[in-house]
Amino acid sequence: MAGLNLLYKFLLKEAAKGSGRASGILSIGGDVRKLANKKFQSYVMTAKKQGVDLDKLSEQEIKYMLEMNKPKGPTLFGHPVIDATSPEGQGITKDLFNMLDRQSGKNVIKTDFGKPFAEEVGSVDGTIKYLKTMKPMDSMKEANKVLKGEGRYKSLSKADRKKIVDDESVTDHIFERDIKPDPEDFAHGGRTGSGLNYLLGEDDQNSRVPFKDGTKFNPKRRTILKGIGALATLPIIGKYFKWAKPL
Repeated sequence: MAGLNLLYKFLLKEAAKGSGRASGILSIGGDVRKLANKKFQSYVMTAKKQGVDLDKLSEQEIKYMLEMNKPKGPTLFGHPVIDATSPEGQGITKDLFNMLDRQSGKNVIKTDFGKPFAEEVGSVDGTIKYLKTMKPMDSMKEANKVLKGEGRYKSLSKADRKKIVDDESVTDHIFERDIKPDPEDFAHGGRTGSGLNYLLGEDDQNSRVPFKDGTKFNPKRRTILKGIGALATLPIIGKYFKWAKPL
């Protein structure tokens, strides 16, 4: 099924679930369809502005995109949620497309992440090892804290946070790339390179070819998250990236 059809299908299911109705197509009323269509058009317009063809995205990537637009925290007691049609929601989608553009070698919109903190209280190597002990989804959530300098990472300098997210072993783990160890890597104390530069929205003059022999990026062949379940069963992971300004 094409990416656009998958996107609308998932949005319709999500809208029906939110309205308390059954998820069967025949039971979905006009109001639910209007809500789903509104969100669908928002995704399409944002993708068009970014030059991304949603129809070429795989099912896993569509699910991943929708997951990134879910509420950033608990919905109990009036906590705010992120709507894909809101400026913040569009910013989330925009940065996801920037990430995909970086994977395909396109230029991305730069984002200003503010001044770095002066005092360092964490270990860069220790944080890298810690991120790799988690499951990919949990590792992404923790990487979000690193990028924003939250919690234990609040006093890490921007350079150290950048070093952590640029580490290729971290990106290999998050995106589940099965990279065989290179003896030369161990001789130099580890691999570093472009890493998560595309998440920071910064250019990288030391980027590596992400696939063997420089094969052109193909979203249909790349699996961002393996073994992901049905959309309704996915955990809420909130915002992963330090999002760009709203459209």
